[in-house]
Amino acid sequence: MLPRSRRIPGYKVKQLLSAPVVKRTRGLTIKAATNDLTHPRFAVVVPKKVAHSAVARNRLKRQMMASIETHLNDYEAGKDYLFLIYEIFGFKID
Repeated sequence: MLPRSRRIPGYKVKQLLSAPVVKRTRGLTIKAATNDLTHPRFAVVVPKKVAHSAVARNRLKRQMMASIETHLNDYEAGKDYLFLIYEIFGFKID
């Protein structure tokens, strides 16, 4: 699990929703904005449209955070990254 210092607080996620899109693929959008820190921070948003139950949404968030943690050195320092998951392919969620 990512340490708390590497996660974006919930009240800042709304601000990041208006940030410019860095990468957009089918089912996933990544947005980024600068921060005043020396390390990157991350947040994952999974809407109810994708996974109806909270258990499924939280599972997707944990899996995404684990994936981010393995590739932590690939992200630019001093940025906040927001991952928006819109579709899951090949998985039965609910």
